[in-house]
Amino acid sequence: MKRDRVKEIEKKFNEIVRRLGIPVKVVYNPDPYNEDHGKYIPGENIIIIHDADPEKAYETLIHEILEYRLYPLIKKYKILINKLIEFYDSTLNIEKELTFEKLVKDIKILSKNGIS
Repeated sequence: MKRDRVKEIEKKFNEIVRRLGIPVKVVYNPDPYNEDHGKYIPGENIIIIHDADPEKAYETLIHEILEYRLYPLIKKYKILINKLIEFYDSTLNIEKELTFEKLVKDIKILSKNGIS
């Protein structure tokens, strides 16, 4: 695809997100070998589109706009899940330590009372 056409599509995509009030920059980087059709990068507020076919690239842009809109909600679930994992890990660690203490006592008793 010619560079002028790529810039034209990228300009069109940026106009779309601007009209939607989405503060991101769209980068159109057609790459037929990239398995990633597109990606929204939250920390950088960038949407990158890799589809070489303009129609497919437009569909990917819509998908990434939806990703952008859902990101705040998904982020909250990720925080919640990570907190649950932290809680579970700390609880599991306490149980593991208690089990080790019991096992050490068991081993001591068994070794003292072995059959000779």
